[in-house]
Order: sequence, then structure tokens, then C-alpha cells
Amino acid sequence: MVAACNLWTPDVRSDIVNPYSEVERLQVMLSCSLKAVSGGFKHLPIRYIIDPPRGLFDAALARQIVIHILHYQFEVPRRRIVAIQARQRTSISLSLQVINRRLMEPVFAKAYQKWAGRAMDLFFKEIRKAAA
Repeated sequence: MVAACNLWTPDVRSDIVNPYSEVERLQVMLSCSLKAVSGGFKHLPIRYIIDPPRGLFDAALARQIVIHILHYQFEVPRRRIVAIQARQRTSISLSLQVINRRLMEPVFAKAYQKWAGRAMDLFFKEIRKAAA
């Protein structure tokens, strides 16, 4: 007789992502975007990118880049981003416009492509890990 054991302890389960759950996928997309962008802004803690302090323009720019990656790379609708970020629709739209304008500069566009590619790589790595 084989004894039943619980393989799904809370420690192990926290690392597993359900790729079929929209909420969990969005959380992973957000965390991957934050990790990718924080690599370019090493002087900022992630908490500043999530909620930029007043007057810290680097943190605000980093958050705008995260929002842009979520919308254009991961194709998350704006209304979902509003719900995830707990921001107003106008601030999300302005963030997208600011980054679209900055993408016309070749140096920024090159850095943005690096961050967006890194975010996608991290996301697919998490999904492959969940599928294994």
C-alpha cells in the first residue's frame, strides 16, 4: 500500500504558474516587464518603478516603459492595465504616447527593444517552466 503524500506544499506551489489562468498570466507579464526594465534602471529599486515617488523622473519613465511593453509587446488591453496598475485611463494613454514619441529617437529605440525582448524571454521562460 502506498501512503498518500501532499506534493503541493505551499512553498512549492508558489513557484508554479497556471498558464491557463488569465490573472496569473497577467501577473507574470507584469513581473517580467518590471524585471526587464529594472535592468536598465539599476539605480532604482523595483518598488520605485511600481509606484514612483514624486519628482523621481527616472522611476516615472521606467513605469511608462513597463506600461508600453505590457500593451504593445504582450498585447494587454488598456483597460486591463488600468485595473492592474490602479491608475486612470488618461495616465495610461499619456504613458503610451510619451514612449511612442521617445521611440523616434534611435538610442532610446535600441534600449527599448532590448528591454522588450528581455521581458518576452523572461515570460516564455516562466511559461516553459510551468509547462514542465
